[in-house]
Amino acid sequence: MVTPEQKVSQTTLRLSLLAIFIMLYLVIAIKPAGGEVIGIEGKVQVRPASGHEFHQAQLLDPIPSGTQVRTLEAGKAKILFPPSCSIMMDQHTLLEVKNVEVKENLPARKISLQVLSGKIRFIISTDPSVCCLQLQSPTALTEATRVDGILAVDGEDRIICLQGSSGVSVKNQRSGQQLMVRPGQAVSSSTAGSLALTQLEARQAKQLIEETTLALTTPPPLVMQPPAPAQTPVTLADQVNPPWPVFPKVPQIPNLWR
Repeated sequence: MVTPEQKVSQTTLRLSLLAIFIMLYLVIAIKPAGGEVIGIEGKVQVRPASGHEFHQAQLLDPIPSGTQVRTLEAGKAKILFPPSCSIMMDQHTLLEVKNVEVKENLPARKISLQVLSGKIRFIISTDPSVCCLQLQSPTALTEATRVDGILAVDGEDRIICLQGSSGVSVKNQRSGQQLMVRPGQAVSSSTAGSLALTQLEARQAKQLIEETTLALTTPPPLVMQPPAPAQTPVTLADQVNPPWPVFPKVPQIPNLWR
């Protein structure tokens, strides 16, 4: 025979299991979706992984993995990665978003890009645990972690540290070699998988920082939508006395009984 205390205990256990199930469902439902970025700002063209032609991208369009993004002659763009990552693309730049990974219940992201031509500037917040940039090229796979400032990346697979407090940790995935790149330094990967560290000239570093600062302060041009066709306004007289419909004329039948 079940006592009242046992009934209360069983009811409490069932309610606890139901609450746990509801919490798990809510966590799964609100988990951020991986493999996509929020969108772009600026006048650029995109080509999906399954497409053959570039088309004009609209503001804040989602960009799935495998999409190629290119800027035109007078175009600059910004690709947005939540929560605080973004990439500035210079003119005549073509890149491909390989993959975007999201860690469970964390804002950190691993962004895999391949810069086919041109130059990009990778900008994130001051929190070095937010984002990880992974560059794919025919020579090597380079990964930049602990990014706390601004990076510049060109089509030659060269990573330039422009600003930051502690520098950037760059690792070559093929050889396992790892270097710390300080502001004003650049690192490039060779075909054999080794990393070469170089010091930028003061004038060149200053010019890159000024260009990046200008790119950050100048918003990219928005894509203007074509104006909607003008519609004939409806007057009050048309609403009260609508025009009568025009019926087609009925042909007259000749009178044969005359």
